[in-house]
Amino acid sequence: MSRWPLPDRLNLLLVAAVMFTAWGPLCFEIFDAGTDIIQFHVAGRLVHDGQADRLYDQTYFQSIQTGMPEIHPKGWYYSLYPPMVAMVLAPWAGLPYLEARLVWWIVEAAAFVAAGLMLYRWMPIAPRWKPTAILALAALFPVWMALRVGQLTPLWLLALAGGTLLHDRGHRFRAGLALSLLAMKPQLAAPLVVWLLLRRDLRALGGMAAGVAVQGLAVAIFLGPAVPLAYLAALPAIAQATKLINLTAAYDHSFAGILNNVLLRWYWLPPERHAVAAVGQLAVAVLAGFLLFRIVQSNRQPAAQGQQAEHARRCEYAAAVLFVLAATPHLLLYDVSLLAVPIVWLWSSPEWRMGVVLWLSATVLAAFVFVGLGFSLTVILALWVLARLADPLSRQERSCRCPAGVCPTA
Repeated sequence: MSRWPLPDRLNLLLVAAVMFTAWGPLCFEIFDAGTDIIQFHVAGRLVHDGQADRLYDQTYFQSIQTGMPEIHPKGWYYSLYPPMVAMVLAPWAGLPYLEARLVWWIVEAAAFVAAGLMLYRWMPIAPRWKPTAILALAALFPVWMALRVGQLTPLWLLALAGGTLLHDRGHRFRAGLALSLLAMKPQLAAPLVVWLLLRRDLRALGGMAAGVAVQGLAVAIFLGPAVPLAYLAALPAIAQATKLINLTAAYDHSFAGILNNVLLRWYWLPPERHAVAAVGQLAVAVLAGFLLFRIVQSNRQPAAQGQQAEHARRCEYAAAVLFVLAATPHLLLYDVSLLAVPIVWLWSSPEWRMGVVLWLSATVLAAFVFVGLGFSLTVILALWVLARLADPLSRQERSCRCPAGVCPTA
């Protein structure tokens, strides 16, 4: 970026990149349009029809799908999400499926726009670079795939971006409340709890606990106390259901998915490969957690002051979200949209080059590279960034080499 006198020409290239990236998911049958909307509609319909007690009866859940003439294929989708999701979606699920799907896409697109507007207004990037940053984020391939399949990704993006931005502004309890929305996808919320524990942030932890408690209380009051217990009892089966299908290297970005794809390439087909993948995923989560611990500990030292401390704090927000992505065992293409948050925080610091690397890993060209390699590099790059951020001396050197007018923060 430092060689561009102004980002104007770069903006033109990014407009073309956005159009090219959106063209595939919107115009081609990469996946059946709105595939994941089905599971949300069926879950919401069960609550809407007063059958919340059967929300995790997977046989019944799939039998409802077989009676829906609008969808194809049938009987593939499971009830995977906590009951709070179904409860919130119950009014919407009262619509016929095709009408509900259209409403879903409209709301999802509006939520992505809202996330973009929030980042544009609040992200601590130099004003002349903000249009460039937003265009670059709009060119992320996972964002368009999330829109096509109809995932809840915009909600997670709003929660992560809003939570870290509020935390950066000192509103820690409200930041915790925002982050508590991720409890509706627990594998994203749990690593954030670990991060807040590492930094001993009791106010933000209190906000998260309050948000989760409100969700649980609402479910217990409106759906009955047996429903949360049924979800907890169903968790082992839900975890097993997510392993039934082997996804391509361009779609499965978790480290467990990487190992699965590599082992399949080596013709190691027995069920034991799932155990190997699970152990590998756990090891990566522990490694990412250790690197995050080092980053948090480094930022607690009194040596850093002023702008240096501010940059260190932004890098910590990026590291926390990268830890979330590295630790989750079910990181699919649409989840990679959440890379937008650490990318923005890195772009607002002297570590902006790492943000560019992460951005490149989430472009449509990277998807072709991953298919050619046979595995994704997303988590590997996330670990590389975490390792670089965990080295305080190297970070200080890069900070000194970032003169005014060159960094996007200038």
